[in-house]
Amino acid sequence: MTRGPQRACVRSTSPSVRVLACASVLLLLLLLLAVDGRAERPQHLEDSCDTVNQTLAPLIAVLTRNGSAGNHSLNLEASIVDVAGLPEQMKGAHLRVAYEFPDKLLVQFPSLDSTATVCRNRQSVWAFPAAVFIPLVERIEPSLSTQPLPPIEIEAKKAVFLPALLDVHDGGNVRVADQDYRVLDVRQIALKRNQRANGWPGRLWISPADHRLARLALRFSTWSVTLLIDKLELAPTLAPETWNPTVEQRDQVAAVPGEKIFTLIGLAQQMSVGSGWLLRLVRSQRCWA
Repeated sequence: MTRGPQRACVRSTSPSVRVLACASVLLLLLLLLAVDGRAERPQHLEDSCDTVNQTLAPLIAVLTRNGSAGNHSLNLEASIVDVAGLPEQMKGAHLRVAYEFPDKLLVQFPSLDSTATVCRNRQSVWAFPAAVFIPLVERIEPSLSTQPLPPIEIEAKKAVFLPALLDVHDGGNVRVADQDYRVLDVRQIALKRNQRANGWPGRLWISPADHRLARLALRFSTWSVTLLIDKLELAPTLAPETWNPTVEQRDQVAAVPGEKIFTLIGLAQQMSVGSGWLLRLVRSQRCWA
């Protein structure tokens, strides 16, 4: 008999770790924060920064107490359309991230022969399928803290300065499936200053008509992945059943330690493709917090 969702307790988390969690929650979208376009730069770069800001600023705002034009939740669904340095069977796999301010998060991703789910519903954290996650929980060090899970949020003042973390390069316009997109490459400002760093790890395909993010590519030294954004919606709230196991999942749910959410996601994904690319991505962004 598997264990049901239980109250999860964690150690007190520093603000920098909370910012990291927020960035991870949006599955790479918040990785690509806009550069401040108000500095004196060439006009084409000014335009690029404005485009990135208009595309991603609403997503960042969802993570603040003020929300984004009355919206305090996000639902993102994406498909993997291309990979390099990763197993070919990852192509076609689906990912989902749902978030609702300040303490609800659902992440679904391919693992083994099924879709794995990790969900935080306030102070309760559960994972599916139990057969995958119970052995993983037993492998990680348990927490002895009785502190409640911190909110998943970004302070409004910090959100204002997040755009300054990226450098933006205009990759021109392309046409994909009869649709026109503007291609923008992005990287951390720190990489720009590092003479040993080469290339642009992030690429966005943005619709010029409505600033909709259509595709997202992540490129590193040994692997890359391209995501097709199937759905990206903001709303005041999401349906309450979003945060509860489905009827089919209820008998195969396990409680998991809340502070280990991203570690467990990485371990479960590593079992599936043998690469742990999602976990490596999360770890690679620690300097952003």
